[in-house]
Amino acid sequence: MIRSLSHSISKIYKMMYNKDEGKGANKMDGRYDAVELAAKVISIVHDNGMYITNLQLQKVMYYIQGEFMKKFNYKAFVDPIECWPYGPVIKRVWRVYNSFGRKPINTGGSSLCLDVREESCIKKIIKEKLKMNVWDLVDQTHAELPWKHANEIENPFISDSDMEEYFCR
Repeated sequence: MIRSLSHSISKIYKMMYNKDEGKGANKMDGRYDAVELAAKVISIVHDNGMYITNLQLQKVMYYIQGEFMKKFNYKAFVDPIECWPYGPVIKRVWRVYNSFGRKPINTGGSSLCLDVREESCIKKIIKEKLKMNVWDLVDQTHAELPWKHANEIENPFISDSDMEEYFCR
């Protein structure tokens, strides 16, 4: 019974994180904890005199993941990105900031240290995506391969391979 339970847990882990437990990561490890990175994004947003809602944060995190895969050949975070009706969502991050609803997130700062290239990449994404109307941002993610494919095949998760195909081509 314990062997069966262990095998089941291993299968779930592989499905959620696209990893083989005990054999290391697939070709792209996640560099940061998604919740810590989200807090850093919020801190950068506030430092630049802007605001961000949870819906916007989810989309920004999705684009950060794609750009990290493209520019640095590693994932920004290991958490799976889910295919929700309003676009890509990192569930752990969503849970942390869900209490804000549609209102801007007004939490404190972050002590996460990014290297200069990573922070520059994130700032560029923030400036570009937060200029957009939130519903245009949702529509943009809906038109892109990763969300579109997961939605078409009714997969609750956006695959790393679709992220790579879309962002790294």
